Amino acid sequence: MQLSLLEHARLEIPTATDAERVAILAQRMIDELDARPPIDLEMVASWQGIEKVDIADIPWAGCLINDGGRILMRLRRGDSRRRRRFTGFHEVGHTFCPGFRLEPQFRCNPPTPRQSPIEVLCDVVAGELLYPRRLVERDLAAADFGIETVVALAESYDGSFESAGHRFVSLWPEDTLLLVLEPGIRREEEGTHADPKLRVRSVHANGKWPYIPRNKSVEAAHPLGRALSGELVDERGQLDGLCPSGPEVDISARLIPYARDGERVNRVLALFRQPPN
Repeated sequence: MQLSLLEHARLEIPTATDAERVAILAQRMIDELDARPPIDLEMVASWQGIEKVDIADIPWAGCLINDGGRILMRLRRGDSRRRRRFTGFHEVGHTFCPGFRLEPQFRCNPPTPRQSPIEVLCDVVAGELLYPRRLVERDLAAADFGIETVVALAESYDGSFESAGHRFVSLWPEDTLLLVLEPGIRREEEGTHADPKLRVRSVHANGKWPYIPRNKSVEAAHPLGRALSGELVDERGQLDGLCPSGPEVDISARLIPYARDGERVNRVLALFRQPPN
């Protein structure tokens, strides 16, 4: 049986982790294609033997299907174009892994709380293909810390703001924290007249940071609450209101809404770093 690209990489780079291996494979692909941002999804998919990329009415964010030996990619019509691009590169990641030709590969959206190891690896591939490491590191070397740089990455690489934020955190040379927050209520408040509060939806960190629980709420007077009202927040402050104690931090936060099922959802993206000495 023919070995997959990941299995070859395990033999070639025995001391690396699988995440490191698929990142290297993605970087090699970008170099071989001499691709420039925004990276062409259909070109990358074709390089990996995917015959066609279709936009379809499907319940999943995306899937790969073996149709009589033809590998087809389907992406959900209801998602934004930039979200579909990340999903598409995720599906390309499945072509690195064993067995992708034997059964359909699906990506749920939002991802399940306990993603399989393969799904985690495919997200790594998606990040590397959508935001190639060498190119993004070059851009960040000339950029300032802050959400404006995240927005610039999303525009330059034609990716979603959240995926750009994740890439920023992964490659910025300092310990960095990204919070994504949306108005919501606690589960026990469902069916009541409780007013929604701005709550932490996801946490993405690089380096050592205090634990910040998901669904943690912040008050309107908090810098992140002010960002929800439309203020451009770039200031020095504390992590108070998010965790019991923490270091002094630089805060950069913006209101970046998006559409879900045709409705506007207010969302705050917030970056934190410990101030340089």
